[in-house]
Amino acid sequence: MVRVFVTVLIIAVIAAGFAWFAELPDLKINWLDRRIDILAVAIPIVLALLAATLIILDRLWRWLRRSPGMLGAARGEKRKRQGYMALTQGMAAVAAGDAEQAAKMARKAEALLDEPPLTLLLSAQAAQLGGDARAANTAFSAMLEKPETEFLGLRGLLVQALRQGDTATALKHAKRAYRLRPNTPWVVRSLFALQTGAGLWTDARTTLAHGAKQSLIPADDAARQTGLLLLADAQEKMAAGQGKEARFLAVKAHEAAPSFAPAAELAARLLLEEGKKRKAVKLIKDTWTRAPHPMLAEAFNAAEPGETPEQKLKRFSGLQAVKPDHTETRYAHAQLAMAAGAWDTVRDNLTRIIDGGEADNRVYALMAELEKQQHGDSASAREWLFKAANAPEPQTWSCRACASHAGDWSPRCPSCETFDGLTWGSTARQAKLAPSLESLAQDGDLETLPPPEPAQ
Repeated sequence: MVRVFVTVLIIAVIAAGFAWFAELPDLKINWLDRRIDILAVAIPIVLALLAATLIILDRLWRWLRRSPGMLGAARGEKRKRQGYMALTQGMAAVAAGDAEQAAKMARKAEALLDEPPLTLLLSAQAAQLGGDARAANTAFSAMLEKPETEFLGLRGLLVQALRQGDTATALKHAKRAYRLRPNTPWVVRSLFALQTGAGLWTDARTTLAHGAKQSLIPADDAARQTGLLLLADAQEKMAAGQGKEARFLAVKAHEAAPSFAPAAELAARLLLEEGKKRKAVKLIKDTWTRAPHPMLAEAFNAAEPGETPEQKLKRFSGLQAVKPDHTETRYAHAQLAMAAGAWDTVRDNLTRIIDGGEADNRVYALMAELEKQQHGDSASAREWLFKAANAPEPQTWSCRACASHAGDWSPRCPSCETFDGLTWGSTARQAKLAPSLESLAQDGDLETLPPPEPAQ
């Protein structure tokens, strides 16, 4: 309604203006003996045409002044579109594994775009894909000079160092990346893996604690691996003759991982050396309750080295009561009974293991020895030996990463150096292999590094 009113008002004003000019007398102009008559009503029309001419001339002048810049901007926009197209095609070539096409598009994008962060990343990935380590390192190193690309450059250099087997340089890059972004999952996991590979147990514990605090590592895994790191440190201290420090660390390792037999065994052994027999035995029983293990039975027997076989068998009842039906309890009881000549006890324990379907070759071998002790080299003894030869191997330490076996636990696999690779179990149950930094370097993807599986 308001617009209609305003429109009508404007038309009325214009009409009134023309009416006013129409009532004026004609304009007479004398110029060089010539007389010019102009109708008064034509004056506003002339003025309007003059104003329109001036406006057109002004617009034309402005367009002429802007046209070189507009043409340059149009050309720049076209180059940018072509550059981004080359960048997109280059990324697609990297994803497809076409190193030659990726390098070609990287050069084209670099020539068309004035955006070093994007073109450097593509150039680095193309060189990495093509196996040109020098060019990849150069590109990734150039990315360190700019804050917006420093983190990506460090990741690329870390992968390159791992591929070249230079773990010292990889550790340096991981530390720098950790300082930049300490809460990034792949940074924490990579730094932890490199620190454990270098035997930096204290530094690794710090990294692990930070990862657990930020919920980057499950709390249960962090607690268990803290125990492994403490145990590894304790072993080194013991080898260096630092008994008290080793005992302190071993006890802490047991507290962090109370079901891990190697930690309990070392802590108990060092406590026994200091004459703390009662505490050592309590520690062994505590771990036996959670996870019976042959090395714990040996440590328990070693608590009283001067005992007779009969005394050892009697004292073992204290450990037997903790987990009476477990296979390891029955087998350890049978061994002690064999040494004490308690044949019925031996046979009862071994028969229960066999009937439970959990017998391995050591059980059948001990049954054969029992037959020999009771009946000499009988057919029954030879039958048990035959069963032993065809029975499963006993549980042992096996590496999830390389599937090799080890006689004793160590923080790193003796064959492939993987930290926390050794797990206790039968060979048939070593199913899933843990990832390693070497395989990760081949993939170039540090983001997918999963936490190690818990050892039993």
